[in-house]
Amino acid sequence: MGLPCLRDYYYTAQIRPLICLSSPTYSAGWKDVEGITTNYIPIMTLLNDKKLQMNTNTIEDVMYESLRNSWNRLMQICNVKELSRILRWCAYDSDFGPNALDGRFKGWVSKGITTYLSFTHKGTIMSFESLQNKYGLGQENFYRYLQVRHYFDQNIKLALEKRNLGFLQTFLALTTSTSLNKLVSRLYKAIQESKEPNTEYIKRRWEMEGNIQISNKNWVNICRVQWSTTGSNTWREFCWKNIIRFFITPTQKRHQGSGDACWRLCGFSGANHYHIFWDCPLLRPFWSQICEHINHTFNSKVPCNFVNVYLGNVDVNNWRNKDKRLLWILLAASKKTITRKWLKPNLPTIDEWINIIQDIYKTEKLSFTIRS
Repeated sequence: MGLPCLRDYYYTAQIRPLICLSSPTYSAGWKDVEGITTNYIPIMTLLNDKKLQMNTNTIEDVMYESLRNSWNRLMQICNVKELSRILRWCAYDSDFGPNALDGRFKGWVSKGITTYLSFTHKGTIMSFESLQNKYGLGQENFYRYLQVRHYFDQNIKLALEKRNLGFLQTFLALTTSTSLNKLVSRLYKAIQESKEPNTEYIKRRWEMEGNIQISNKNWVNICRVQWSTTGSNTWREFCWKNIIRFFITPTQKRHQGSGDACWRLCGFSGANHYHIFWDCPLLRPFWSQICEHINHTFNSKVPCNFVNVYLGNVDVNNWRNKDKRLLWILLAASKKTITRKWLKPNLPTIDEWINIIQDIYKTEKLSFTIRS
């Protein structure tokens, strides 16, 4: 069973009052005190409009500031920042120019036309006739409808076509629900379902520790390589663990009172993943020898740097398939040579590296025999 993400659970609990404020069926004394507007602007449209926030004084509104911070964070987590524009009210949207010149858009609020979502049905904007029947709009509003439709097609429609509302769909459903039971758990579940698998934060940590730059294209290639290293899932998993920083370093254990010095006794404090696996001065000769062996074996010039050798971002487009496989095996074995000396001052050696390569060879041979 997966452990809950306490951070997401915290943000979910923080925006619970927002649903209560937006729900017409929820009533409580605090809601009457707080109100559903900030400086006469609906909270929902304010939260999703940065320009409007800049032009609205909310310094003394502590509750609004808390909601805004949590809401913005959830939009990033669920990757629906672009879609959140649909929750703006057309009467107050700072990017919708006509509402600044025509105050009658605010009159639509009393009829129930608030967010841009209220104009839509199954992801597309409704016809003017449908809006007339649903909200009782008069014929004099036809030109305003055309203005809204043009804005919707230019700024919102494309985002809706790319992906569904996800978390926002659940959020909106809860604001119109007659029951607010298990509200936090339902929101939390929607957040987890909306989150897309993403290793961007891992890439940023490598970049920060090594003071390096890794392009998104190279990072995708690095992640892909780990799962084509060998025919053994065990070795593939091991390579993946190296990339995602699975192993615990002194920096991570420093809060346990054990210090953060490198266990190889190189004198370096703050030994993070980059230091332990690559940058330790006592480890550099090992990597230099690995690079020499690789370049000699393949008669190549693979740059001896962290991104190429440790992460495996080697340009092998013109290599034979069997050479590619051998290269990934050699690199996997080099990482295993380091982890076998985990927490030990002893340094990895080339002889140990060769022994591990032989172990992988036996595993590959056995796997091939079984498949055949």
